[in-house]
Amino acid sequence: MNNNKGAFILGNVIVLAVILTICFMLSPEYTQLFYCSIAFITAAFVIEFCVNILLLSEESIKHYFFGLPLLYVTAVYITAASVAGIIFAVFLCSSFKAGFIIQLIILAVSVVCIIIAFTGKEALVAGDENTKTGTMRSLAARLGAIENMAKDRNVRAKIHSIYEMAKMANPMENTELSVIDSNIAEKTEALAEVVNNKVIAEGTISDIKDLINQRNSMCKSIKI
Repeated sequence: MNNNKGAFILGNVIVLAVILTICFMLSPEYTQLFYCSIAFITAAFVIEFCVNILLLSEESIKHYFFGLPLLYVTAVYITAASVAGIIFAVFLCSSFKAGFIIQLIILAVSVVCIIIAFTGKEALVAGDENTKTGTMRSLAARLGAIENMAKDRNVRAKIHSIYEMAKMANPMENTELSVIDSNIAEKTEALAEVVNNKVIAEGTISDIKDLINQRNSMCKSIKI
């Protein structure tokens, strides 16, 4: 873990230094918009750094924003902030007010998404059977994370298909579903372990698909 943190910190410092160097070297003049853009780029790296350090410190916690891992949210944010910042700092292609507002919107939207991921119902505790999130919603989030672990394109596509099934599945919670819910959870964790063994993974994906369909049928019978 310490090695991961060290590499992460060094990587952030190097990338930020490169971006700032590019801005200072290529900008024709240092205007208010230039320094404003530099400030937003730096803020993006600071926020991304703090969030990811927290994530690295919480190995048992998996945060999601509507099924999207928080690491991806911060990656999108820092990319958008860096691109916008470089464009405004180097090309000075808008008024100070317009450049400030656009970059402020990127910052605000990203911070809201991060807060939702940390505090909302999308925060899932790995292995916690008492999680407040519904079974199918938890399953969808877990499958989304497993999909990102898969290296084979076909396996990713098949995992995505059961991810969509889980999102659309009957969300009913009932004691009569406890056994099949447990089976689905076990198969899902088994998939995480074999996700890069294509043959076994595809078989496990098929099993999960069958279990979800079976669960949906049980939900209908319970309603009746």
